[in-house]
Amino acid sequence: MLLIVVLPGTMLPERKDHTGQQGADSGVLETPEEEIGRLLGEANRLHTRNPGEGLRLARRGYHHALLLQDTMLMVRALNMIGVTHWIHGVYDSAVEIQHTGLMLAEAVSDPASIARSANNLGLTYRNLGMSDLAETYFRACIRIRELLPDTAALARSIMNMGLLFAETDRVDSALIMHERSLALARSVGDTLGIARNLHYIGRIGVQRGSTTEALIPMQEAYRLFRAIGDINGYTLAGADIARLLHSLGRHVEARRLGEQALASALDLESRFAIREAADVLASIHAALGNYRRAHDFQLLYRDTNDSLRSESILRNVARVEIERELAIREREIRYAERQREFSMQAELQSEVMVRNSLIGGSVLLTLLLVSLLFAYRGKQKANTLITGQHARIEEVNRELEQLVETRERLFGIIGHDLRAPVGNVASMLDLAADTSSVSPEDREELTESARVSAHASSLLLNRLLDWARAQRGQIMINPEAGNLCETARAVMELLDPLAKAKSIELDFSCPDTLSCTYDAHLVIVILENLLSNAIKFTPERGRVTLELWRENEYVQLRVSDTGVGISATRLQAIRRRAPVLPGYGTSREGGHGLGLDLCHRFVDLQGGTMTVESEEGRGTAFTVSLPLCGSKDSASGA
Repeated sequence: MLLIVVLPGTMLPERKDHTGQQGADSGVLETPEEEIGRLLGEANRLHTRNPGEGLRLARRGYHHALLLQDTMLMVRALNMIGVTHWIHGVYDSAVEIQHTGLMLAEAVSDPASIARSANNLGLTYRNLGMSDLAETYFRACIRIRELLPDTAALARSIMNMGLLFAETDRVDSALIMHERSLALARSVGDTLGIARNLHYIGRIGVQRGSTTEALIPMQEAYRLFRAIGDINGYTLAGADIARLLHSLGRHVEARRLGEQALASALDLESRFAIREAADVLASIHAALGNYRRAHDFQLLYRDTNDSLRSESILRNVARVEIERELAIREREIRYAERQREFSMQAELQSEVMVRNSLIGGSVLLTLLLVSLLFAYRGKQKANTLITGQHARIEEVNRELEQLVETRERLFGIIGHDLRAPVGNVASMLDLAADTSSVSPEDREELTESARVSAHASSLLLNRLLDWARAQRGQIMINPEAGNLCETARAVMELLDPLAKAKSIELDFSCPDTLSCTYDAHLVIVILENLLSNAIKFTPERGRVTLELWRENEYVQLRVSDTGVGISATRLQAIRRRAPVLPGYGTSREGGHGLGLDLCHRFVDLQGGTMTVESEEGRGTAFTVSLPLCGSKDSASGA
């Protein structure tokens, strides 16, 4: 909820002319409305180039509109603030602010403002993947704008509906919408609208398998984007055209256009455009036999796609939060309606009893009092039952939300963290199998890379299964007597290829024997996660050390490294066991955010503790303290 406090005595700033000088110097004064309009216009110009400055100007404009009590300007400012929040990725705040703007626009019955707010809400819900809500607001916006004289705005809303239909596989409906939007844009000479619709019509042609037909509108869109200087537009169109030319066998033309698109995307710092251009260049170079270049572009595509994945996760989190809020509001409405029904029934019963008491007279007074007493007790029981049912419903909802969160995280990791390395293994093995164009040295290098990637995928799958079992409370402790040094040494040997790949020295320190009773599987998982993290965040030619020793009634396991260390903020979050977003390693290794959570859970199950010390640039050390002895009789579930 947007809250702005106006202090007594607050005044608008001195009026200025459009050059920024005081009006007294230039002789040209701005009215308060013109000042607010200028602020919001500048915010609109900056909201994609400098979102932070655009948000500051939009909030300033809203503050001035609030002082003037100008509802129309307040609605315009709220729309601008909501759009900037959307660009920042703060989707729940964007939805709340845009709903506030819609309510204000409806309160003053301004059709243009209502349509603008509905269009922005449709875009936000579409970005969050909530297609039903997005379609509802887009249809409302189109109905209003069909009655207004702003043809360009109507064309944009119809185009947005077409994009939504294309994303939900309603291809024929999407084509109809884009052709209608294209006709409207041409009628008012909106070159940007014409180019965008031609681009989307070309994409629909690709969806329908009409590759040759799709090329014509794509090329026209590319020409128009370049003519008006829309860098993002012609970058994306260029990548799409390169993909079409590649599918038609025109690889040289496709490579030239793809390289131009990638250069523009890098200048623009648009990760989505970089990903699209890198993807098509990888396919083109593979078709031309340039396997090393193809592999380089494939790595660029994977890294860019991983960085976009974190944004997708944030959108999913915001979507789940908004859906939860909507469900809560719907439950509250149903609960209030049920309470009103109960109240009406109680009032009717009370009226009947009063009427009977008047007719029956004083003889029935005692019976009436008894009836009222039983009715009161029955109502108490009904209220108690309703309260218990409401609490149970809330408990079931919390369990469902936790299950949905676990499922979404599992699907996200399987779809991104496992699919990419498995795909890399397949690509490298395919290249290695091509004996006609790959030398024995390259084949050996590709095979080794595939082996390392497959090993990493196996570790991730094991962690994922352990984490899922821990989430469901299915982990049981199974302590057995053994030599902890042998278990630790086996883990070191398992991770030795990862260390050698980065020329990292692994040091191991342990007494000859360290006999104790412990759960070997849980200890292996803890050591694998801590050691692989240390290798991940240690630069080449660094050192990772594992030390084991006995201290009183506990055994100590310490994993230290000479890596990049942990920032103070992340270190505090780890100590609080708060969720921490995964980061990239020193060689751009990705992560999934499960390792430390598993370590904390498995250490707790064994009655131990885990501490961490770190300093940025000087390395990190994790110390796990476990009891020397355990008992199967005392084992418990996670």
